[in-house]
Amino acid sequence: MSGTPGPALRAASVLPEPVLWAGYFLRVYYDIRGLGRTGEPKKSLLSRGTDAALDVASFFTDDEDPLKDLPPEVLVFGAALDCLAHRHAKAGSALWALTAQRLAFVDSRETTTAEPEPTSFVGKAWKFGKDVVNIVSGTEPPREWFVKSEVPAAMIAGFARGPRGPRMSLVDGSGFDFCLAEPEAAEWMLAKTMGGN
Repeated sequence: MSGTPGPALRAASVLPEPVLWAGYFLRVYYDIRGLGRTGEPKKSLLSRGTDAALDVASFFTDDEDPLKDLPPEVLVFGAALDCLAHRHAKAGSALWALTAQRLAFVDSRETTTAEPEPTSFVGKAWKFGKDVVNIVSGTEPPREWFVKSEVPAAMIAGFARGPRGPRMSLVDGSGFDFCLAEPEAAEWMLAKTMGGN
């Protein structure tokens, strides 16, 4: 989670009510029966054996995912598939924002229409040059931000210190553990959620 104003300002641009906190959570893991750590359905013993053989074969050819062994930023927990937390987390996005009315998952999409691919040599060269300038200058196409999914306040049962950090519990017993590395960040999130400053 980021304590900088960036996520909160981004969320405030699409939410009509005041934002209590917002953060980008990229590593969302699951503790739900039937799901693997990253949210994929668990496989049968036969397919797991095949995957293990493929993993050994690919050990010498593939690069490892650098985020694979990093701890979660959010742990989604629940008793079964399609619990409230699972449903909303899998439909959500990296930017999470809490208000008094909801936990919102904010996402974005490009607002410009894709240009047709040029067919002439000059047109292709011009497009290539434009793409290089945009990459070097850090210019991105304009984006529209919107609420992709939300958990209404009526579905949030509570927020307290949990075993891994701040815990948001939902009415069906599922929820989200925010696994913040810095104790100060965890205390800040708890204070903002409970109405403190």
